[in-house]
Amino acid sequence: MSYPNIENRKYMATGFSSPTTVISDTPEKSKDIRTVEGYDKHIEDKKHTDVISVLLVDDHMLMREGLRQLFSLEQDIRVIGEAVDGVEALQKIRQLRPDVVLMDIHMPGVDGITVTQQVVQEFPEIAVIILSMQQQNQQVLQAVKSGARGYLLKTASVHEVAEAIRTVRAGSVFVAPEMTDMIVKEYRRLSEG
Repeated sequence: MSYPNIENRKYMATGFSSPTTVISDTPEKSKDIRTVEGYDKHIEDKKHTDVISVLLVDDHMLMREGLRQLFSLEQDIRVIGEAVDGVEALQKIRQLRPDVVLMDIHMPGVDGITVTQQVVQEFPEIAVIILSMQQQNQQVLQAVKSGARGYLLKTASVHEVAEAIRTVRAGSVFVAPEMTDMIVKEYRRLSEG
């Protein structure tokens, strides 16, 4: 496939030639989303696609690159952008409007919980999955309270992460299987106390 309208190669993977223009392989199909009509059409088009757009947010390049490579093998998941911290994540979310954000819980500056709360307030249609190295009760509960629709450990398999993305995009919640029992016990404890 050729990209005659793309002038800057770094945007090829995202499908954007600039922060606000959606690109197609023919000039007449390109649309400017800087206008209200263009933006509404862009959002409507996203609703009718089977491809799930994902933003990767992690301060570790190896994690982002690994996920990007692995998702390139999935036909229905497309990484449209990456961010290294919470501030950049909010900028990219506002700019790209992904379907799902895969977010590290611990990042420099603004953490994943705080960013998730902001995303849920501004864009309730965007699903956030929190990624963590730790299986701490309090952290999981904070993620759920913040509005995250998913919580995964970084030890999860690629299959499990892809399943989580599809699940939250469909409107459901996905929690790492090894954490489900802990969440139920913690909620029981809180409701009894």
